[in-house]
Amino acid sequence: MKTSGEIEAAISQVMSRFTQEYMGHGPKDVRTHLVGDLLVVRLQGVLTAAEQHLVKTLQAEKGRYLLKQVRIQLMEAARFWRRWSTRSPRSKCAACIMTSAPPRVKKL
Repeated sequence: MKTSGEIEAAISQVMSRFTQEYMGHGPKDVRTHLVGDLLVVRLQGVLTAAEQHLVKTLQAEKGRYLLKQVRIQLMEAARFWRRWSTRSPRSKCAACIMTSAPPRVKKL
């Protein structure tokens, strides 16, 4: 059985790899804490220079809202891609996957 430190390290690696693959760059720091049945993952340094500029130049609430919406769309697209890429090759061709519209996201 793995220790909680080994589990936390594995989760940190997966989260770092996920942000690298789907956001284009990895976080500067990843901290994972497993306390009982609660998992807390803290990513630092995940904003691109453009995102940092957006948050700084717009009104605080508007900049954060726009950034959140972009991130939500990226996460939904990642879920959509993962769902379709795990299907058997006969069920969906690659060209169909790439041209399919992403799922609609509920507004917060």
